[in-house]
Formats: sequence, structure tokens, C-alpha cells
Amino acid sequence: MCRKWKPVSTLVVIGFSIAFFGMGCGNDGDSELNIITKNDDDGNGADTMRIGETLYTITIIDCFDSLLSAEGINNAGQIVGTSAGADINGYLYDQGECTSIQLGTYTFARGINDLEQIVGHLGTASCNDIGVGSESFLWDKTTNSLTTLEVPGSSNATDNVCGFSANSTYAYDINDQGQIVGQFNDASKVTHGFLYQGGNYIVIDVPDTVVMWGTNNTVAATSALGINNLGQIVGYFTDIWGNQCPFLYSEGKYENIDPQFTLWLGAVATDINDAGQIVGEAPEMNEAYTYRLGFLYSQGHFRQFDIPNSRDTIATGINNIGQIVGTFTEEGPNYFTPGVTKRYMLTPIY
Repeated sequence: MCRKWKPVSTLVVIGFSIAFFGMGCGNDGDSELNIITKNDDDGNGADTMRIGETLYTITIIDCFDSLLSAEGINNAGQIVGTSAGADINGYLYDQGECTSIQLGTYTFARGINDLEQIVGHLGTASCNDIGVGSESFLWDKTTNSLTTLEVPGSSNATDNVCGFSANSTYAYDINDQGQIVGQFNDASKVTHGFLYQGGNYIVIDVPDTVVMWGTNNTVAATSALGINNLGQIVGYFTDIWGNQCPFLYSEGKYENIDPQFTLWLGAVATDINDAGQIVGEAPEMNEAYTYRLGFLYSQGHFRQFDIPNSRDTIATGINNIGQIVGTFTEEGPNYFTPGVTKRYMLTPIY
């Protein structure tokens, strides 16, 4: 798990960068962040499950030949993600109906707000090498307007197969104020988070995240994955020991939200709603093999969960109603032969 540190530190803003000081990974153990209750799989029907004391209905999202992901959800229950068939395109799931989002040769849809503004990245080059010629976007569904997002100073890479240039800026989430979070690589291939607001890009950097492997390879990561309407941001960083650690930025302060049940691979916080509920993924503890389970942080408690009869459950989005979206892989005959990967939505029954 992540290294212990002083849990809260003051946010310092210098120019266009955000720097967090006095941190490492882990927490001080004196709060309720360490209370873990795994889902007991005790639902009241085939399509229900419990996380802690809350009962959820399970909806499987399946309206194209192949769905790669369910990424973001807004307060109207609209979901965005990526589908794959003859082409790779984004999709919008709305009350059981799916609409394809085709903004380029391929489109990955990552986040959606209540104004039906969608962020993600797309490719504009026709090539058999998926992921080249890419750029991040903000698409307003209502006005059908498309805006390109690129952090100044972010690196560009030329694909060896197709020769097209791809930018390293990736947009992951957007709130109702139009604030966008994501990540990018600089010229040295160091990964930073960013916040886009009012036409400006603010770089989010957690100190002491550079990990050196050998002499020429630098691995560093700060990634901002989710933002709510209060401007609270969640994501993860890699500390100097190589641990992957989730963080929360709120009211000018950084807080480690390491759930303390992670293996060395660490946890990732992927989204946060206005009530401060956070979802993400982390390895299951005490397993001979490493499975990924979803987690929900709510009212001071962390709870791991998995969809019944599944493995590798991942939670990627949560809205103010408490609906959770993500992916899971069905159990196979053994660890080396997993089942089919599917997309889900959990809706709480209060």
C-alpha cells in the first residue's frame, strides 16, 4: 500500500501550476478512512446487489455489437463510453437507448455533464493503428459545437506505423461549470494532471512523483480523472516508491484517500459527486491472484464491491443520485480464462 504521510497540506498556486507540498502516500490511520466493508453479494433478486447497507439494481448496458467502456454519468442518468464494431466510436446511453458519437475516424467519450457537454479524445487520421492522430475534445451536443483541447507545452508523438502526430492531452471529465480535468505529458514524457477553466489550463502536479527505472526511463504520474460541481477533483499519482495512490483535492487542500486495502499495485479514484461520494478501483486483498474490485467511499467509509459472479469490477463514474457505472468481467473456468467483459449501471434503492 502507499507510504504514510501527513494527510492534509495547503494548496499553493504559482502561475498556471498547482503544487502540493508535504506529501507521500498512505494516511495517518486516525480517521474512518480505514473502515472497509466488502459487498456481501446479498441482493434481493437476480438483478440486485448490496454495497454496505444500500441495495442497488443492476442494469447491463448492451446496445451495440461491442461496448469497450462505460465511463461517465450525469445526473439525468445519461452515460457515455466507447463502443467497438467496424469502427471505434463513442456512445450516449439515455434511458435504454444508445446513440453513436462519431466526431472523427474514431472517438472515445469519457465524461458528460448535465448540459450534455461531452469530453474525450478522437482521431482525425485514417489509419490501421488505433490511437494515432489523436486530440482531446469538448463537444456540446445541443449546439453541435466541437472544441479542441490541448495543454500548452504538451508533447506530440509521431506514430511509426502511420506517421501521424498525436497529442498527449487527454480530457476525462467535465462539470456543469465547464471545468475539465485530465492529464498530459510534457516534452520529457512526464505525466501531469490539468484543470481547464475559463480558457486557461492549470497544471496539477503532486510533488515527489518521479520514479526512475534505469538511466533513460522516467515514470511519473499525476492524473486528474473526476471533478464535481464544487470543483473537488479526484485522481491518482505515483509516488517516489512506485506506488499508485488516489487523491482528493478540495477547498484548496490535498487529501490522501488511500483506502489501505490495496496491494502494491495501488488504487485509483475515478469520479466524485457533489455529496463527496468517490468511486474507483483497487486490487482485492488476500488473493492468490490479483483481481480488481470497485470501491465506493461514502460518509467516511470505504467499501469494495464486485458485481455478483464476476471478477475485475471497475467503477468509473458516479452521479448525485448515487448511480455508479463501470465495467466487469464475468467469471471464467479459471484465472487464465476470464469470461465476457460487460458494462453496468448500479442504481440505489433508498
